[in-house]
Amino acid sequence: NYHYGVTIRDAVDFIKFQEIEYGYREKVELETVSILDINNINNTNNKHKSFKYTNNDSTRLPDLMNALIKANFIDKETEIKQFRKIFSGNEIDIQIIWIGNISELSYFIKSIHNDHKKIEDTKQQIWKITSQCFIQSDSTQFDKSKFRGQKIPANKTIIDNIVKIL
Repeated sequence: NYHYGVTIRDAVDFIKFQEIEYGYREKVELETVSILDINNINNTNNKHKSFKYTNNDSTRLPDLMNALIKANFIDKETEIKQFRKIFSGNEIDIQIIWIGNISELSYFIKSIHNDHKKIEDTKQQIWKITSQCFIQSDSTQFDKSKFRGQKIPANKTIIDNIVKIL
C-alpha cells in the first residue's frame, strides 16, 4: 500500500505540474499527504530527505533545470520529475548527477538556501540533504563534510544568473 500511495501521489503531482506548464492552472495548491513508513517511525535523522522549495509556484523549476543543464552543471539526461523531487521536501528515488565541481554545487546550494531563501531552512542539515540529492558524475557520493569551506567558484556569475530564475 505504501508504494501504491507514493505512485499515486507522484502521478497526481505530475498531472498538476502539466496543467501549469500548459496553462490550464495558474497556481499549484499542494496538499500534503502523509504516508507512514513503518521503518522510520522513530528515526528523526531521516526527517529531511530533500529540499523544500518555498514558492508554491513551481513552474520555474523546469527553467532552472534547463539552465543548469545548459551550463553543464547537471547531467543532460536529468528528467523533470527527478528534478522536482529534490525540491519537494519528500524522499527522493533518484539522485541528480552533478557534473560541475563541488565548489559550484556548494555555491549554488548556499545561494538558494542562505542568500535568496528559495528553499526552507534545513536546520543545519544543508550538506546532508545536498549529498542525498546530488551524486558526482562518476557515481560516487558527495562527502557532506567536504562542502564546508569551499571557495567561491570562478563561474559565480553564471550560477547567480541561474539562481535568479527562481
